[in-house]
Amino acid sequence: MFEKFLSANSGDFRQRYEGTYGFYRDEKGTKLLAWLTSITDNVCMFTDARGLEYKLNVDAQKDIGFEFLPPKAGYFNTDKGAMLVQRVAQRQFQRGISGKNISINLLHKGMLIAQRIDFPLIERLYDKALSTKDAKALFEKGGSPSWAVSSQFCLGDTRHVWVLAETIGKYRKEGEKYIVSLNEKCLFRTELTDAFKAIGCPVEVN
Repeated sequence: MFEKFLSANSGDFRQRYEGTYGFYRDEKGTKLLAWLTSITDNVCMFTDARGLEYKLNVDAQKDIGFEFLPPKAGYFNTDKGAMLVQRVAQRQFQRGISGKNISINLLHKGMLIAQRIDFPLIERLYDKALSTKDAKALFEKGGSPSWAVSSQFCLGDTRHVWVLAETIGKYRKEGEKYIVSLNEKCLFRTELTDAFKAIGCPVEVN
């Protein structure tokens, strides 16, 4: 979602985006991951991952502005493992991503471990996220503690299958095929089977 910083909506812009992360986009379409630190009626201040500070004046003539990251819930595959993003209830409505409206947890050793929301983490999730195929290869080599089959389902290093923040069964691997035994008969069976089929991975769900 791309938005320009305009005097006509500077108040709403501040309420929605101050303190959030997004991508600054210049007139050439080049993107820079940014944290919007301060917004007044006339100037929007932001920093990049190196700590360099920038400012954008209101009503810029060029087609420049910000593409904001929606606080979407679900699993993301990273080089550190699968991370679960969850929405956090808040009084003030923000459209970008910040520590006020989301929590991020790494699935490791059967636990969801809270992560500090900062530039390296946001970059890992939204700029350098792994494809499902690459994350699967890394997980199967023992290079990460978890692998998200989809945004909803995840496999952990304790042989548990997760749907978001809950365990729903266990798995084992026979050759290239994953054998999944669910805790409750048929619960999530179709959805989980479809998730594996969507990435071309053989599965048997019991």
